[in-house]
Amino acid sequence: MIQRRAYCRIALSGLFFTAAACGPSAPGGPDGDGPDGSVSLDDGGSPDGGGLDGGSPDGGGLDGSGPDAGWTRPPTPAPCGLRLTYRGARDQFDTDEDLYISRPDGTERYNLTETLAGRLESDPQWAPDGSRLAFFAQGAIYTMAADGSDERRVTPGNQVVSRPAWSPDSRRLAYFFSGRLMVMNADGTGARQVSALGVTTEAPPSWSPDGTQLAIASTGDVYAVRVSDGAARRLTMFGQAGAPVWSPDGARIAFATPTADHNVGVHMVEVATGAVTRLFDPTLSVTESQPSWSPDGRALVYRATLYSAPTGGLIHVTMAQPSAPRLIYRAEGLSGPRWSPDGTRIVADVVEGATYDLATVNPDGSQPLRLNLPRDRFRSPLRPIWGRFPACR
Repeated sequence: MIQRRAYCRIALSGLFFTAAACGPSAPGGPDGDGPDGSVSLDDGGSPDGGGLDGGSPDGGGLDGSGPDAGWTRPPTPAPCGLRLTYRGARDQFDTDEDLYISRPDGTERYNLTETLAGRLESDPQWAPDGSRLAFFAQGAIYTMAADGSDERRVTPGNQVVSRPAWSPDSRRLAYFFSGRLMVMNADGTGARQVSALGVTTEAPPSWSPDGTQLAIASTGDVYAVRVSDGAARRLTMFGQAGAPVWSPDGARIAFATPTADHNVGVHMVEVATGAVTRLFDPTLSVTESQPSWSPDGRALVYRATLYSAPTGGLIHVTMAQPSAPRLIYRAEGLSGPRWSPDGTRIVADVVEGATYDLATVNPDGSQPLRLNLPRDRFRSPLRPIWGRFPACR
């Protein structure tokens, strides 16, 4: 039996962490370049990091050691505050990949799935209300409670499905099955085909904020598909567009596509008019992809391949100045940038040689932080996501 222990959690406050009361007995409410593997926390804002040493505030080491850095299942109650979820192995001999949850600095890690050897879990997606986590494993979609309990397989058999996408009300999941757009209830009932438009991208569908439409890429263009009857409206005419992402205000969809004068660049299309705007600077980077919206919809961040080493970059661009993208972080390789729910941090996969890690940074490029996760446990991109859970009591 897995032992679960209670302890006082830490809540995120800006960048630094302050103790928060928790549990029923509470009185109230980049750059890890140190010779010992310590994390450097930049205090000035350069994209290259450096500066103040960022040791674990609870004494738990970033190497998986320390009193609160175990690899056990999370204690009861479920995690509270802002957390990162990602995939990894339990040790260097493990043949499967489980899902883990940790604080934004990489400490206080817990195994959410702890499954039998051989099952590869990936692409976790938290429900907007923080109640359940959906993920992909062995050709099926699963969901579980926030503390890792009550795991359920919600698609039958070993269907080939894409990464799942939660509806804004946390009641439905959208996914692709054999290249067709599907929607089902969160418990797996009521699965139905929404559209027969062929889909070849591995990116999940993207819900409109009101939950009535889904953005997908089909035959190389962006479509808005009505969930109720499958009516589809073609929004672009590029022929090679991919990975569309709906803005939080519902007015725009960001996507990546090749252009006549550039390899691949990030654009956005106005849903109402179909007007397209370029959001990249061809003199800054070779290719751009994987756009991610800020929670307020006023900015985007995306990955880029830069002209000079290190060639991995995160680019930030605002809707107020769409023609003025700015480099905020760089490493040998970067992918999958995601904004935190409060809009204060951005996380991304970092790849340097055979080393896989995570990095977080402020939207203005200040205070970059490498998590320095154990190398023997993370041997492929972690595909991180953020989750916000009820405050500790």
